[in-house]
Order: sequence, then structure tokens, then C-alpha cells
Amino acid sequence: MILPAIWWLSFVCFLTLVGNLLVILAVYRETSLHSPTYYYIVSLAVADLCVGVIVIPLAIFFELASPSPYHLLCLLWHITDVGASTASILALCVIALDRYIAITSPIRYPRSFIARHSSIVIAVIWFCSGIIAGPTIIILGGRTNLLESNKNFLNETKNDRCEFPSDPMFIIVSSLVSFYIPLVIMVFVYGRILIFARRQMTALRQGYKRTTSGEAYQSSPIVARFCFRIVKKNRDIPPIKTIENVNAISNTPETITLRIHRGKYCRSPSLPPIVPTHHRLSHRSFPILILNRLRKIHNTRNWSRFSREHKATKVLGFVMGVFIACWLPFFVFLVLTGVFHIHFKNFEQQLFRLFTWLGYTNSALNFLVYSLTSREFRLAFMKLLCPRRYVQHLLKKNARTNQPQRV
Repeated sequence: MILPAIWWLSFVCFLTLVGNLLVILAVYRETSLHSPTYYYIVSLAVADLCVGVIVIPLAIFFELASPSPYHLLCLLWHITDVGASTASILALCVIALDRYIAITSPIRYPRSFIARHSSIVIAVIWFCSGIIAGPTIIILGGRTNLLESNKNFLNETKNDRCEFPSDPMFIIVSSLVSFYIPLVIMVFVYGRILIFARRQMTALRQGYKRTTSGEAYQSSPIVARFCFRIVKKNRDIPPIKTIENVNAISNTPETITLRIHRGKYCRSPSLPPIVPTHHRLSHRSFPILILNRLRKIHNTRNWSRFSREHKATKVLGFVMGVFIACWLPFFVFLVLTGVFHIHFKNFEQQLFRLFTWLGYTNSALNFLVYSLTSREFRLAFMKLLCPRRYVQHLLKKNARTNQPQRV
């Protein structure tokens, strides 16, 4: 069983290195991805890159060299493992808060702290990850190793395997801070985002939205600003009142109905249909050709084209779901065996390794999630991997082959 596991970990390590390097390069080179949300994605990619550079190679080493006397490498492995997983889930938690503010308060979002000071937030994420991983592993992990060494001395046996610390206090602290508390925050925030997005889509389909005067200005992502114009002959009364100061004048907020103009997102039925001209493909630029081809794939998903913020929220929702699916079995198993002392006699070590490797696999899956769900990342990856002339040649060739069939 060790040899197939080594091959699988090597394959996961290769995908982790290549995929996360492409994500970092894509955000660095594409100016359209220079936003706080994608900077937090880069922080997540750096955490996954640490898994691919340090954690997985050391896991392969300790699988091959067991028992091993390299205690410093074992300590480095555990610290990096806990630190990278903590940085990943804290980055996802910050991304969830970032998406919540961007969706519910798009007008105030550019002025929010999480959008204006993304570098400070990222530095706090990594500082907290280092504080959680380093002292916890050194103090509680050392106490666990001391207890195990005394037990081995009494039994006159020696065990030099690099095993994960099994102290109950360490498991409780690391599980709560590194997984369960951020998990509850993420699920709650994304639940609120889904409820708010569903309301906005209902308003888009109906063509109007009923809301209070203050809420329309503060939290509506559809309307940027409204003005009520009042024409009176009395000069003492100002002729214009905005929604922003309606509640300041009146104690009771007014219920208003907002009409939604959707001309930016859909074409009017009264206009003639657009007939594609294939002979002009050679005069179009490379990004326009790629965007037109990718737009045909997602032409049935109208809600994803509602705004850029909603599309980014959808992609990061998939990332959060994959992270939970990969790491939840490990932390549940860790709490059951380390805190409640529920042991699986014949399969405990095998299950622990399986769930640990499943968590490592998450570091390689984010690149695939970005490629399958984000049009912006697909375009950026295509620019990095494929030559420009080659892609243009393929698009022209496909257009020529499809043209006789449409006639």
C-alpha cells in the first residue's frame, strides 16, 4: 500500500506546485484580476504552495524513512502543516466576509477596510497562522512527545515514527481555532450571501424591487443612487432630497418601489438580432476572441452574468465547498480519536493517513476549480500556456469548418 500512496502523493505534489504557480502568475500579469478578492486568492495559493513545497515532500520522506530520527524535520513538518491549513481557512473566511460586503453593500465596499487594506489583512492572516502553529506545536506537541517517550521507556520499546501530536488539549485548540470556528463563520456568511443574491435575482426577473428608503441607498447592488426631486414655490425648502437624508428628516422610513433597468445585461427584444460575421475574425484582438468563445459556454447561466461580484462569489463558493469536503473528515476523525478516544482497532492508522492525504489533495484542486468555474481565470491561464498566434489559428480554423454547416 505504501508504493501507490507515494505515487499518489507525488502526483498531488506536482499538481499543487504547477496549479498554484499558475494562479499566482495569472493574478500578477492580468490587470483585470488586480482586486482585493484576487489578492486573497493569491494568499490562499501561497498557503497551498507551502503544502506542495514542504508538507507533501516531507510526508513522502517520512513514509519512506520510517522509523526516522530527524526530529527537527518532523517538527518543521507539523508546524508547516498546521500553519498552511490555518492560513488557508483564514483566507477563505476573509474572502467570505469580502464577498458579503461586496454583495450586500457595493457602494460602501470600495471604502471598506477589507478592500482598501488587503495587504494588512493578509499580513494578519499569516501572523495569526504562525502564532497558532508554532507555539501550539512546540509546547503541546513537546508535551505529547514526552509522555510517549516515558511510556516507551516503561515498555522498553522505542518508536521513532514522526506522528501527529495526540495531546487532547492540542487537538481541541488547533481544531477550534484552525477549522471549526472559521468554518461556522464561513457557512453563516455564505448563507446570508445566498439569501441576498436570491432576493436580487427575484427583483431582476420581476423588474422592480420594494425596499425602504435608507436600505435602497445603503445595500442595494442594483441602483447606485436615487434622487427625489420636489418642486415647490417656497424657497426655504430645498428642492432636492436624496434617499440618504430621508430618514434623517423623517423618523419612519418610507417604502419605495424601484424600477430596475436591465439594458446593461440583456438586449431589448425590439432590436434586430445580431448576425455573426465570420470573415471579421482576423481583425479582432486575441482577448475578444477568447471572451466571445467562452461567453457561448455560459449563455444559459444568466445569473452569473448579473455582475462581476456575483460571479466571483460563485467561484469562491465552490472553493469553500471543496475545502470543507477535503478537510472535514480529517478534523472529525482527529476529534473522535484524540478527544473522545474512539479507536478503530485495525484501521486507525490507515484512516488517519487517508484523511490526511485527502486534505493535501485540496491544495491541488483549487486550480481545477478556478479553471472550470471562472472565465477570467480561464482566459488568464490560456494566455500563460498557449501562444497567441496558435490560439488565433485554432479559432479561425474552427470558424471556417463550422461556416458551411450553417448555410
